[in-house]
Amino acid sequence: MLVSLPKGSFVLISTMVTRLIKPLSVCILAIFLAACDGKGASGYSRDGLVLDLPENWEVFEDVELNDQHRSVNLVTSRGSMVGLEILRLQSGELGVDINAYLKRYVSSAVPNDAIREKASFDFGERVRSGVTGKFVHVSTPKPTDTHFMIEVYQLVNNENSTFVVFNTPDSEVESLQNDFDRFLSAVAKQNK
Repeated sequence: MLVSLPKGSFVLISTMVTRLIKPLSVCILAIFLAACDGKGASGYSRDGLVLDLPENWEVFEDVELNDQHRSVNLVTSRGSMVGLEILRLQSGELGVDINAYLKRYVSSAVPNDAIREKASFDFGERVRSGVTGKFVHVSTPKPTDTHFMIEVYQLVNNENSTFVVFNTPDSEVESLQNDFDRFLSAVAKQNK
């Protein structure tokens, strides 16, 4: 059984389909182009903070702890933790010392006093993407038997003191070097 449409219906239906498909096609193309930037990277933007993230990195927390302190936490493609602590400076203020920050961070990374007493900590300095930072290699004895690296870099401008922290198991440090370099370089450029 064939249904006949009134004269001019084909043109009306064709126009409606075209009006629906064109915007949908443009949206799909825009999503595709945004996802395919050639580097496999993604971006994050919120409240003036713009981050160029390496492939498969994700921001899982971005909070204003108070009007002077913003904390942004990320996870890498390998599950390692990356943090940004942005401290807004008052006029003429120098900010927090990187050594004090690293000491406080290590205390929170190894919170158990009994494990901390038996752990070994090897401190040093490292240059990554032209930025000098501090690192500590932490090894804890059995039963935890963990080995990880914490790197801290401080970027200071007239408004902020930003700490970039990489917290990585030893087994993943080598595989994340390029991503860490790229991320730190991008944050340093934005922090100028």
